[in-house]
Amino acid sequence: MMRQQPSAVSLWRERRAERRPCEGPWLDLALICIDTATMAIPQDMLGAPRARSWVLMALVPLALPFVVLLLPIFAVASYLLAWYTYFTMAQAHLPEDKSTVIGGLRIPYLPLHPVRILKVSRTVVATLVATLFGPGPGLALRWVFRKLMTPRSKRLRVCEEICYNTDHPDVKLDVYCASLGFQQQHPHGHYWYEADGQNSRCTITAAVKDNVRSKLRPVVIFIYGGAWMSGDKAIYGPLAYTLQSQGYCVVVPNYTLFPKGKVGDMVADVYRAIQWTHDHIESFGGNPQQIFLMGHSAGAHLCMTTVLHDLGQYLTTRFTRSGSETSPNESSDPSPLPTLEDSLPQIQGMILLAGVYDIESHYRFESQRGLEEISGMGRAMGNTLESWDCVSPVKMLEAIRRRYPESVHNNDVSRLLPPNIWLVHGEFDTTVPASSSEALHQQLLEIGASNVKFSRYSRLDHQRPVVELMVPSSDYALEFLADLDEFTAPVRYRPEVRSPTRSRTATASAHQ
Repeated sequence: MMRQQPSAVSLWRERRAERRPCEGPWLDLALICIDTATMAIPQDMLGAPRARSWVLMALVPLALPFVVLLLPIFAVASYLLAWYTYFTMAQAHLPEDKSTVIGGLRIPYLPLHPVRILKVSRTVVATLVATLFGPGPGLALRWVFRKLMTPRSKRLRVCEEICYNTDHPDVKLDVYCASLGFQQQHPHGHYWYEADGQNSRCTITAAVKDNVRSKLRPVVIFIYGGAWMSGDKAIYGPLAYTLQSQGYCVVVPNYTLFPKGKVGDMVADVYRAIQWTHDHIESFGGNPQQIFLMGHSAGAHLCMTTVLHDLGQYLTTRFTRSGSETSPNESSDPSPLPTLEDSLPQIQGMILLAGVYDIESHYRFESQRGLEEISGMGRAMGNTLESWDCVSPVKMLEAIRRRYPESVHNNDVSRLLPPNIWLVHGEFDTTVPASSSEALHQQLLEIGASNVKFSRYSRLDHQRPVVELMVPSSDYALEFLADLDEFTAPVRYRPEVRSPTRSRTATASAHQ
């Protein structure tokens, strides 16, 4: 079979992929215009033989008058779309050099540069197209149909709107119980919850016998993403149902979003959700000694940041009391993270999907796309390089290696990390590049973590690792669920051993 020669447009796209990130704003403007125009050309014509490509090129002069007439309309529409995006997403917690106040009235910050306008408007349009014509609507219809066709007697149980953080009573969590037949199979063990609508507090009452405790299911706490400024637990109900049907007890919490809160509030919410799950999940059929932490995108960042922040506080308390290793001066630490009351319970594993693990590196990546100002990441993380380093898991691991070299050498640090860590990324992810997971994987190996797995799935973008699990029918979904079962099997099928909880209070008392 004769191999077809590449078309002119395909050759241009190869040259475009090899181009360096910054070669001048006007070259960027020209390339964005060409790239946007070629998005509307059918893919079969772009890969057609040379004869068909010449026909396509012959039509360009005929379309030129229409392009000239539509160019002003296109420019006005691009500016209006970009300005609306800036007005709704980029006004909170602005740096001082971008905040203008005239006569006590703050003037909204709106960009004028055409390159930035085109980058922002193109990203917004691409996001809308992906939302409307991607797998989401079809999966939503299939999910609704499946739920309507499932008899009520076979539906799995969900306990909703449970308050887990008294400091933030407006954030709630949902628990997808281990199985509907838990009470029926084990009449001596039952669970229920009561909610007081006046003060939004939930009281959990449980009676679980010893013979029932051996039947408890592993627990997955899922922290969703959304650029630290959007998302809701209700959106991920189908994902929780999928994991629930696989035999897991699933906890999906809401957490404080930017601009209402910053990264310190988010980490505090994730910490409280883990503590609440460990204290109460037995009442819902979950095993508190088999907790797995799962996060996507910004949620994966918050999961890893919370675990490493807890580890850093434990090491600081331990070596400050013993004096065997030098610890950083906490008074001069610019970290925006809160002081945790006590250490986290033992987490048996982490499943991190397409996460951001180096804030400064990802900020540069967003800058190349023209999105760093509308993204809430930089502002939510503290708006300074020092604070970014304190909430970047890659930089946090580097700091631990630098501050506690003897503990790293003796594998003391690796033993304090969750024993199983699984990093997942899509090959076609253009929102968060796979190099983010690769950098964290390398840092975990250098710090001595042994059971660290990195999986790069082909033909997956940023959203599909989560979206396709909501109605698992694709090859990826089936492969991921099989890999998840293999990842959790060593914990699920081993004899029950209650892991001791490391306590900073107990550590401090022991060294006094």
